[in-house]
Amino acid sequence: MLTETARVVAAERGAVWVETVRQSVCGKCSAARGCGHGLLNRSGARSSYLRLSTSHLNLEKGDADGDGGRGEERAFRVGDEVAIAIPESLMLKGSLLLYAMPLLTMLALAAIAALLFPESAEAASALGAFIGLGLGLGLVRVHAGMYSHDDSLRPQLLGLARAARGAKAPNETQTPAPLNAPS
Repeated sequence: MLTETARVVAAERGAVWVETVRQSVCGKCSAARGCGHGLLNRSGARSSYLRLSTSHLNLEKGDADGDGGRGEERAFRVGDEVAIAIPESLMLKGSLLLYAMPLLTMLALAAIAALLFPESAEAASALGAFIGLGLGLGLVRVHAGMYSHDDSLRPQLLGLARAARGAKAPNETQTPAPLNAPS
């Protein structure tokens, strides 16, 4: 699972709205100026908003959270840092679809156009490639629209960021033994 920290910007019954802030990694690798991530960071668009369901979490209800005993879910408040995750396999499949579909349709239509019009194969393959690229991008968009409401394809809310990280963190009261300590 790929995990990220997000900030709660709104809480409603059964869901929270979170803001993810893209962290800049530029300057930490040799391709700092030549990669797409650096270009996105310089464009100014750094955050995105997601609505995530809380129905899979075991939320506590009651008056201890200041809801007047109405039993409303108040596990998350505006400003809370939460952990969200998405499976790596989902990222791989999405990337493959996003990049491979337009590329394959572009190459296929370029080859078909060259075979259908051998007397002007160069112009026909260029036009076929352009049409194939547009068709591939359209197919990706249609696919995204078909699955836009599928919750299994959305990031999952793991819980509060400290609690999610704390489960994996080693016990802080234990100090590691020195490397050169005698056994």
